[in-house]
Amino acid sequence: MENSTIGNTRDSEYLRVVADITTKLANGSLTLESAKLYAKKQNPFATPTRLTVDGSNPRWQSIRTEDYYYVNARLSVADFPVALATREVEYDVRTFDHDPTTQEVVDWQNEPGFRPLDRAESETYLDTVPDTKSDLGKSPIVCLCTVFGGHVAFVGLSGGGGRSLDRNQLDYRWNRSYRFVRARKSEL
Repeated sequence: MENSTIGNTRDSEYLRVVADITTKLANGSLTLESAKLYAKKQNPFATPTRLTVDGSNPRWQSIRTEDYYYVNARLSVADFPVALATREVEYDVRTFDHDPTTQEVVDWQNEPGFRPLDRAESETYLDTVPDTKSDLGKSPIVCLCTVFGGHVAFVGLSGGGGRSLDRNQLDYRWNRSYRFVRARKSEL
């Protein structure tokens, strides 16, 4: 076979990616449309997901530390204001091709037509993530919520530790493997 790469590292990486896509298509965690985006070298995670968020759930009125792997002791419910209405939220997910600063991610969240998430929206999204611990270990998910005093409060989900509530400075650099989430502004 001309130009064959069979048996080398590049070929085994290709086969691993194809097997991963096939598995995700079979279990429903990746749609055919997302797979087509991937084949066109576009980000398959950028496909929006629409979920119903119940902001009136009593869960958002407190932070039960036993529900999290880590909670920054400097944070409180006041750092995570929640819209109390039940609403449909359309999510958009992105990875960066470099190690972005928190400010870059905040700027991306605030592009025209989009906004940051509140805690209820963040955790509702994280409740639906089909990733395995291994997937989350390679590509954790972060939902930046509220900017205050040069920091941003966020909800994160990783394979190693699980869910956390924390904060970072705006000049903090995230690893490029992280996935970030924002919401599409409603047309209302």
